[in-house]
Amino acid sequence: METIKLTRQQLFDLVWTKPMYELCQQFGLSSNGLRKNCKKLNIPIPYIGYWSKLKYGKNPEKTPLPKTLDSSNAVVELKKLNEEELARHKFKLEEDKPNRTPYDVVKEEIDKMNPKLFVVPERLYAKDPLIFDTKEKYRDKHNGYWERSPYTSKAEQALNVQVSKGQLERALKIFSTIIKVLRKRGHDVIVKERETFALIHGERVLLRLQEKKKRIENPNEKQTYYKYLFVDSGHLRFEMGIDDFSSWHRPLKVEDNEKRKLEDCIKTIVTKIEYQYIHILERRAEEERRRREWEEKERIRKEKERQEQLKKERHDIEVSRLKRVFVDAERYNKANILRIYIKEIEAHNSEGQHNENIEWIKQKIEWLDPFINKEDHILNESDYEYFI
Repeated sequence: METIKLTRQQLFDLVWTKPMYELCQQFGLSSNGLRKNCKKLNIPIPYIGYWSKLKYGKNPEKTPLPKTLDSSNAVVELKKLNEEELARHKFKLEEDKPNRTPYDVVKEEIDKMNPKLFVVPERLYAKDPLIFDTKEKYRDKHNGYWERSPYTSKAEQALNVQVSKGQLERALKIFSTIIKVLRKRGHDVIVKERETFALIHGERVLLRLQEKKKRIENPNEKQTYYKYLFVDSGHLRFEMGIDDFSSWHRPLKVEDNEKRKLEDCIKTIVTKIEYQYIHILERRAEEERRRREWEEKERIRKEKERQEQLKKERHDIEVSRLKRVFVDAERYNKANILRIYIKEIEAHNSEGQHNENIEWIKQKIEWLDPFINKEDHILNESDYEYFI
């Protein structure tokens, strides 16, 4: 069994060249062995969706190797298996390979994070420009002109928060905590074209925090002609959608209920946001598969049409040639009939009468016979069919 020594930089280059599972097969490590070596040397590994993006021709961002003084000269030893050991170990890996989906990986990673990150603070510290600008926007909306803040918003737009004045601070504390956790995970939150997005490895997930409405009977039904009114309920709902033409079609939702508040569901919300990212990649892969399948069907259909067209052309050529053969054969037959007829004329006219008529018939025989095919100054090829 050969032992290979790799520096920190070499191991970093290796894990960003091949998927982890292939490297585990190559060096005979357990499913977590290589990850432990990378974690020990503070080496970042490819994030979820990196290999899928690379597979479909994208250029995903590569996490740079952080500089550390302690691990700069560290060396890790990896055992390279021979063919027999590699085959045995590959079989063992296939047997022990867990059925972990990308969703399981995301949940495990988020579960390992510090629980304090998911705690919503009691007071709102509007240090983030998005939170600050959203707060000022709603303050200007609910206050009169003379009560407006002199602060000028630096952001073009505010977060997609649709709540009443009494729920604004609570909603911003929840959104602020979600933004903090997402940034800790290496993601970001942006606002563009009046929509709020979680930016996850270049993909956008729509975010919206709104207050649910409740229906009550209208006490002034006779004056307004409306039997019911919809008023603010005080219950918040956080929605996560996919950024496409259907926008908010069937978003994932987390909302207040009798057993829990939205503040207790920050981990669930962040997990579902990343679930939407995985769903985007899966849907894109499915669309790519369908596109390739459609292209293959189109290629087969066009090839079939081309073959049928070629077959039809060959058929038409064969029919045309055979028809020409039959025409020539009939011409030859008709020419021979005229030759026999000339002999009969000569036999019945021993005195040499009808010489002019015989000469004329002989000229037509030379025109009709395909082996002679002499040109006639009156008749042409279109006249053959008349005599055949």
